[in-house]
Amino acid sequence: MKPAFVLSAVVLSTLMFVFVAYMQLRSLPESTSGAQQLYNDNEAGATQNINSMVPSLLVGQEVDQENTGIRVEVISWEPRIIVVDNILSPEECDEFIQMATPGMEKSTVVNVANGKSIPSSVRTSTGSFLSSHAQKSNPTLKTVEERLAHITMLPPENGEAIQVLRYEIGQYYRPHHDFFADEFNKKRGGQRVCTVLMYLSTPE
Repeated sequence: MKPAFVLSAVVLSTLMFVFVAYMQLRSLPESTSGAQQLYNDNEAGATQNINSMVPSLLVGQEVDQENTGIRVEVISWEPRIIVVDNILSPEECDEFIQMATPGMEKSTVVNVANGKSIPSSVRTSTGSFLSSHAQKSNPTLKTVEERLAHITMLPPENGEAIQVLRYEIGQYYRPHHDFFADEFNKKRGGQRVCTVLMYLSTPE
């Protein structure tokens, strides 16, 4: 069975990897003009305006831009849930899998009493943060972080270190909230305002 990859913590019953990015509300960008464009993998260097696709959509509607392969669907406005297909190229997915696999360790949760990471039975996956100097300097990782900034309209520096999670058969992360319930983590950069999930491969 091949591993599957995603951008976020989710509950699945097949072997998979999860790619996690959290964005924090530290400060809003001075200009959002450049943040309204969506990267198009099928045409090098090309962008398209995500503002023209998302705000005008109703729940359940979707847009598949001609000749781009990028499909945007609004699942809900409150809470805001938007699905964007084909945001990563196959080569980028493979590279993130290769980067993360050697550093996989048992996943942890935040202790609300002191803000530290602790093991817990509510989360049984393994994971790896792409936070080393070499990883943070990786051109592909930088490109994707900029792409996420365009989509979320938040600057890259507001994002936490990206995390890749691996879920084997029977592993899970119980239903939970991604916002901080403790004061320790909020002092390090503010409250989380969104989670971005990207599948790096398809569960079988």
